[in-house]
Amino acid sequence: LLYFDEPNMGIHLDPNVLGVVSSIQANMPATAVLASATLGAWEGLEPWWRGPSDANQITISMEPYELPMAKLAVFNEGTSEFTPLSPLNLFENYAEYQRVMEDYRLPTLLLRHLTGRQGNDLMEIQPPGGEWSKVQGDVKALRLAIEPLLTELDQKEFERLQSRWKTGEDAPTKVDGIRGALSKEGVTMVGCLDPRKIAFDLAGFGNQEAWIADVHKLNNKLKEAERMVKENAKAEKRKKKDDEDDAKDGDDGAVGIVTLRPMLKISLAEALEADINTLVMLSKGIAYACGSGTEPMVKRLYNQALLTVPDSLRGRSPPLNVLVVDYSSIYGTDCPAVDTLLLQEDLGRLLAWEDLQQFVGRLRRDGTAVFYSKKTARKAALGAAAEEEETKAVIEFQKSVEQAVLELEKAQKRSANDLGALVSSLSEASGRSTGEVAAYALVSVISFALSAPTHLDGAGVYPATIPEADKELLAAITKRIEAYGSSLESVLKKNSQQVRAIQALEALALSANPFMNRTGGARVLGIAAQLLKMLYDVDILSEDALFSWANARRKELLANSDGDARFFTKAKPFLTWLQEASDDEESDSE
Repeated sequence: LLYFDEPNMGIHLDPNVLGVVSSIQANMPATAVLASATLGAWEGLEPWWRGPSDANQITISMEPYELPMAKLAVFNEGTSEFTPLSPLNLFENYAEYQRVMEDYRLPTLLLRHLTGRQGNDLMEIQPPGGEWSKVQGDVKALRLAIEPLLTELDQKEFERLQSRWKTGEDAPTKVDGIRGALSKEGVTMVGCLDPRKIAFDLAGFGNQEAWIADVHKLNNKLKEAERMVKENAKAEKRKKKDDEDDAKDGDDGAVGIVTLRPMLKISLAEALEADINTLVMLSKGIAYACGSGTEPMVKRLYNQALLTVPDSLRGRSPPLNVLVVDYSSIYGTDCPAVDTLLLQEDLGRLLAWEDLQQFVGRLRRDGTAVFYSKKTARKAALGAAAEEEETKAVIEFQKSVEQAVLELEKAQKRSANDLGALVSSLSEASGRSTGEVAAYALVSVISFALSAPTHLDGAGVYPATIPEADKELLAAITKRIEAYGSSLESVLKKNSQQVRAIQALEALALSANPFMNRTGGARVLGIAAQLLKMLYDVDILSEDALFSWANARRKELLANSDGDARFFTKAKPFLTWLQEASDDEESDSE
């Protein structure tokens, strides 16, 4: 009998591991068990999984309706913002939601990310009346009842709930750095590539003044413990001890024991052999585990922390409340007190969907899984293919909008009614918001001043060549925009729609998805500030929308140092001017 536990975990990261697994499978006996929650159906596996000969296969399925609640959130390290992420706000649009809801397992897994408030909204329970988990039955019964409500939303209700689930308790909040995102009551598990470094960062090593003070304080405690041990030895030698002397040690009543923090004790011998910085780290309630190089004392205390039972704490903080791990230690960390997970992006971007599911599965009770990017959070909840599928869908969708706007232009149908009808029909047909359609419609009109895309027959609309001077190009774009008069303004009324339009312009200027390899993008980048000012002057973009986009983009770039900041940098002079003009206007009003 071969019992293979989690055979697919991480094998993609190392060709040698993949080779070993393939070899085991090629030689497996007639009776084998592949124990995995994420391996997939037998008939969908690659042939090498199935062994040397045909055999009867039995699939044992345990549907995950009783998993602990795992609220999702994104932590922006650049701005120290903590943003809850509802199941619906994982999706870029209704079309993507529809695609995922057709999957045979993802909708069920998404149920565990619903909060009580979101469950109330889906079941139309109006407070007061208690959270949905207390309304009827057990968690499984409730999730079975709520599953069809989550999976069968129409577009209007989907967009309404998406907006609602960004407010109130789901709105972004400022926290005190990464430490502000840690659990206040239970244990936090942090996944990263360099656990020791991150453990020291979390312990406050960066504040050297405070750290040195803690080192001095701990050294004094060790010296006092040493003194008491020597004093106790002398007393033993003189044989003049009494009951009171037995208890003397200068720390907590046991000779040779040092208390680093409540409920966390080590022997004096261990303490004297250990690195003093490691002891300070432990005194802050932080330990780490990695594939190699973990100090024996830290490993012992770490393993001891895994036995922490929440009910035994009675409201007290766990002795070790932060466990920092690398990939090799994720699967060995099974602690019932873990109620918060933090996955740093350096490790998160390397993990497969199965690994990410296992990481979220480290929550053994209701809690929160925090990611450093929405991209990795989406990958964890929606699967590795979600990003690729959405990229392909956006490219095709943008092309369809561009084709439709070109047909309007050829027919000289530029009225608000014509453009509004086009936006509405494309939104309804595609499952995408009217704001997304309108954003690509604006870019389509601007592109009439650039070279024709290869997928379109733009004869008579697009110029044969792009004007060489930036001033001439801006004039050509302005002429195209003015030809549509107030039509574009009428389909871009809301702040959120205008922000989407700026994002689409940025994608065009950077030749990013869905405008990869588009001729003219670099020229648009060169006039970014002037183009935004022109759109502001003709009332297509409002001051509020420009500032909203700029603030959001600044936060994104702070969170991702590898982000492309060229458009943002080019737009800065106009944004600065606009801010100064706004400030002057406020001063005049006062």
